[in-house]
Amino acid sequence: MRSIGVALLLFSLTPLAAFGQPSSLRNIPAVIEVPNVDLGPGTYLDRARRLLELHPALVRASLTSLRPMAPERSADRTQRFVQVIDGQPVLGASVSVRFDRRGRARTVNDETRKVSTVSPAVLDADATSARALKHVAGPAGSSVKGPSHAPARPVYVVVGEEARAAFEIHVATGRALEVVKVLVDAVNGEVVSVSPAVLQ
Repeated sequence: MRSIGVALLLFSLTPLAAFGQPSSLRNIPAVIEVPNVDLGPGTYLDRARRLLELHPALVRASLTSLRPMAPERSADRTQRFVQVIDGQPVLGASVSVRFDRRGRARTVNDETRKVSTVSPAVLDADATSARALKHVAGPAGSSVKGPSHAPARPVYVVVGEEARAAFEIHVATGRALEVVKVLVDAVNGEVVSVSPAVLQ
């Protein structure tokens, strides 16, 4: 049982009906109120790490799988870590530690995933990109210009406690300024989801 009480649970709908799982699959991030803990000196990043090391039960993921999202912003009062597997990000998985103006850790927002098994990629970026293009083109063979902006990005998607390798591909549909983001399972080649892409 956790020594640190859960102050609030926020509901979040997982955006993927992934890998044969129902669309009702949910991940519930926990916003945990942190009592006054002496974390010693250092930057907010140093102290956030120390908090998670002292209280590993605050997050579902193992501490070795967490990487600072923006280590160059170690002076920010909110420090965010992303969950990675073999150096690749887990989609939608992160944890944030928020400090108050007096430098005390106040809350931890855990949106990481517990992982028991990992299914590595069988298909490479070229193979998954080809499947993404074929899916977007559809049976009518509409005009598709190909992956847009960046090559296929390797990621992991966690369903239950299984992490499956996948690729995220931006595809220009051929329609005016329309780019979609396609997620392809790199284990079996299935298209998991297609959504509008937000380009930066």
